[in-house]
Amino acid sequence: MGRVTIISFLVLVTLTAKAHSNSPPEITTDVTIDVREDTPVGHRAFMITATDPEGEPLTYSFKSVSAFFQPNPTTGEVTVRSPLDREGQEVHTLMLVVSDGYFTDVQKPVTVILKDANDNQPVFQGTPYNAKIPENAALGTTVLRVSAKDADDGTSGYVGYYMSGVTPSDGAGLFEIEERTGAITLMGGLSFTEKSTFYQLNVTAMDGGGILEGQHVIQSSSVFIFVNVEDVPDIDPLFVNLPSTATVEERTPAGISVFKVQARDPDTGISSPIKYSITSERIITQSLHCHE
Repeated sequence: MGRVTIISFLVLVTLTAKAHSNSPPEITTDVTIDVREDTPVGHRAFMITATDPEGEPLTYSFKSVSAFFQPNPTTGEVTVRSPLDREGQEVHTLMLVVSDGYFTDVQKPVTVILKDANDNQPVFQGTPYNAKIPENAALGTTVLRVSAKDADDGTSGYVGYYMSGVTPSDGAGLFEIEERTGAITLMGGLSFTEKSTFYQLNVTAMDGGGILEGQHVIQSSSVFIFVNVEDVPDIDPLFVNLPSTATVEERTPAGISVFKVQARDPDTGISSPIKYSITSERIITQSLHCHE
């Protein structure tokens, strides 16, 4: 009968615990970031940049949700979440958060400043524009002054004024506008009886131009100015039934009508009575009744 041999082994395993040396990441993004206000939704606004001494993968976020910017947690790319408007809110403050998964998240505040784009048209102030001017106004008389404002910065916010047209056609050359001030001046003679008594001026306000979505654009807007010409008493009345003669009996009683004269006033825009009198080379001999 055979013998059974039992062999046993003892294996001693030594486990050594070693502290893992890990340093927190560092956010290297600039504290002030410029972003154009015309950056389209979904496009990159800026990058969250950070370094980690151990080369650990990092995650990126904001401490609070932003209505305008969205961070990518893996790449750190920050895209535009909703349309930006410098004129509505120029400065945005964000708290960046970066984590390597070991230490407490590191944070850094940054300020995003929106840079202007030429996205606004000039807006006329104090409309509608109506003016009255007497027909005998001197050349150079200021008829009206228009004003427009542009919310953009720099040359994009500059406003110049230009005459785009005048109706009716006999108003061509009668009016001129000063590019910088918007003052409209009279450059030709008016006449209530021989020319139009109403003019419609079309004025355009134009900015100095600027970049919008990668293109150089000029923004403009237009407005109508309504000018009424006022009649003045600058034309003498005219008799309409001359020459005339009348026969008077020698003993005609006083107060008897001898003759009736008529006159009209070419100044049709003025409602004023015509007064009649009998004159001689030396003296007014008798006043007659007014005829309206």
